[in-house]
Amino acid sequence: MSHSRILSAAFLLAVGLVACHGGSSGTVPHGPSSGTPTSAPGGGATLSPDAVATALANVQQYYVTLPHADPTADIAAVAKQMVSSGTFQTAAVTPGGITATLSDGSPALVFADSPADLGLSPLVHARRPRSASSVRLRSLSGPTSHEIAFLVNSADSVTFFPATAVAWADAFTSQGFERAGYGIDPVSVSLANIVSLGSGHPIDLLDIATHGMVVGSVAPYNLALLSDTKVNATSKAQYAADLTAHRVMYAIYLTLEETAETQPVMAFTPDFLAANLHFNPGAIVSLGACWSANPLVVGTVGATLQSVNVGRYLGWTKSVSNLDFYETQSFLYDRLLGEQSPTATHLDTFASQRVPPQRPFPLDDIETAMASETRSSPIQPPQSEPYTVSDKHFAINANQPPVGDGTASRLVITDFGGENVASPPIEYGLPSISQMAVTQEAATGGTLKISGTFPTTPGTVTITDASGTTPLTVNSWTKSAVIVGLPRDGNGSAGTVQVLTGADPTVSILSNPVPLTQWAGTVTYGENDTLSSLGGVPGGGAGSVQVTFKLTFRGDVHPTVPSIDASPVPQNLSFPQVEGNSTAAVTALTGHFTASGGTPPPATATLSLASTPDMTPQNLPLSSSTFIVGALGGQPPCNNGLPGPEGDAGNVFCPGFGFFASYVGVCAADVNDPNLCAGYETFAPTGGFGSPTLVDPGIVTFTMDPSSYAIAVSGPNTTFTRRFHGSSWPANASATGTINAPLYAPMSTAPASHNRHAASSRMR
Repeated sequence: MSHSRILSAAFLLAVGLVACHGGSSGTVPHGPSSGTPTSAPGGGATLSPDAVATALANVQQYYVTLPHADPTADIAAVAKQMVSSGTFQTAAVTPGGITATLSDGSPALVFADSPADLGLSPLVHARRPRSASSVRLRSLSGPTSHEIAFLVNSADSVTFFPATAVAWADAFTSQGFERAGYGIDPVSVSLANIVSLGSGHPIDLLDIATHGMVVGSVAPYNLALLSDTKVNATSKAQYAADLTAHRVMYAIYLTLEETAETQPVMAFTPDFLAANLHFNPGAIVSLGACWSANPLVVGTVGATLQSVNVGRYLGWTKSVSNLDFYETQSFLYDRLLGEQSPTATHLDTFASQRVPPQRPFPLDDIETAMASETRSSPIQPPQSEPYTVSDKHFAINANQPPVGDGTASRLVITDFGGENVASPPIEYGLPSISQMAVTQEAATGGTLKISGTFPTTPGTVTITDASGTTPLTVNSWTKSAVIVGLPRDGNGSAGTVQVLTGADPTVSILSNPVPLTQWAGTVTYGENDTLSSLGGVPGGGAGSVQVTFKLTFRGDVHPTVPSIDASPVPQNLSFPQVEGNSTAAVTALTGHFTASGGTPPPATATLSLASTPDMTPQNLPLSSSTFIVGALGGQPPCNNGLPGPEGDAGNVFCPGFGFFASYVGVCAADVNDPNLCAGYETFAPTGGFGSPTLVDPGIVTFTMDPSSYAIAVSGPNTTFTRRFHGSSWPANASATGTINAPLYAPMSTAPASHNRHAASSRMR
């Protein structure tokens, strides 16, 4: 399949360079050649390093003399001249260059994969931006258990820009990787650096940007990558075993931009990486080189990398445009880190970022998005092709496999299931919160479900409010959901929630912060009854009851981003029950009833409130002295009563109200008819507004303002029948309330932005 890609570039890149480009088509080799060059029996005396360097330098000098009108003809002419010179036994044109053997049988490669170098691009003389020239690669960091390494060809200043490797490394640093103990190293692609990485640097993510070519003219083919290790006596001695095993070969890249940097160097195959590096299980390797996933080599390269724990490998099928190369990888890192405008990673230099900011997304989602979204970034004008395709109509590509793709180069992702190992690298998916929902409220506290993507290894969760940061108890942890307990009220009951990879935020990688919003307000339920009988005695009268609800409730209403580059989606206002510190009480109860018969004068009973004890929240069924205010679905024009993205009804929530007061009502009978209250001298008012198991006079609506997140409460006057100890009374009821601006309401400009860390001292 063809999805993502990785690697370095430079700072702005307003020029149209090409990262790499295949050599000429597969012409007939001049002399015998096999997939991996071997020493020919009876070969000449072993060449000294100086002689090897001279032989390769002569190839470069001959190339400069060619007309450069037809790249296929030029590369074929170079191969022919190499053999006719007597310095080389064989020279075969292969995708990306020339596979050759020197007169002593040593393998040698000529890289011809960059039009910017070969003089085949009209912008060949364009240089890196001035701001990038002062940025230098670094020396290797100290040993660590997790390594993110960016290896970039520092010798070819026309095609590769070390500044971009530094910028991407700094992006990871700004998001807490270095603080969490990760090694982050933008270094040159020297053989010494590769060997040094193999000691004390187990790799999570390896990113290599350099020249690439197919080695061999017949199967088995292999991939060669260009290092910037010079050919000399020291390097020959140091890598003698690798030269013998053909993990390392002598090489040069052809260029018209000849400088002091243009010297014979060592090339290496993936076998050299496998022999020297240690990969954490499931590690990700991106080979930012032309032909790095060509059908001729993708199987060989994949098998080599898989054998040393690599879980995913990315590469390009053919020559890929420089700008496309940078643009694709910048998109990948930007969406992976979740740090978008306003930026702290500075990746807005390379990738088009969204306002409001979007959360980090897992690698799988990014790869899918790259295959469907068309190119757009500050690097170059918008393109009509997706991020997984690069087609600048390089003629040489047309004759190379896969021939059906013509001049297009495709990003290929070979997935060995690395994200499914026991503890996959966190780079498959940083902790990221999509949405949250309070799933339970009780007298002792609440339960919060945090949905998103999370590392396999459990971490911690914190909530930050005005009092500071409070850890939340983790009840369960999966890759898609974390469930935590919430305090009933007070510190840590609402605020900004973050998921951490460890217990200490100063040494952890943090998720995007998401606000758990909290509201407090008062809702008053008023009921008026027409008393047509009392205790079976006919007559007439009126009564009223008022219940005051002092409510505190919480929920996640931040606009969630459901997928990469999607617009933020408002979420439903919804809560399953109010917080445990909420109360309700009968605050007024009055009434009178006059019997229509009996001894004159007619007897009159009065109704009054004796006491006002608080009711406490409880789920259904209610018991004495309890009430409920919570989610109740299926009531148009309300939402569905569930947390998550808002439905068509708009952000209108219709909670069910129900109450079961204790014995606070008093019926005082007239002395002329002491039986008028029918033995119910005290009684417990019950009622509801939208509650399915209590008297149901109507619906209360909570309508949330999308800008202030304040809530307007309305409950229309509704008629119903009140039953009281054998009596049935016509009644009406309504509800009103005030719930003003809440605590920790989402910010409209940054609904799910990544945590802003202080910029590293190494940041530009």
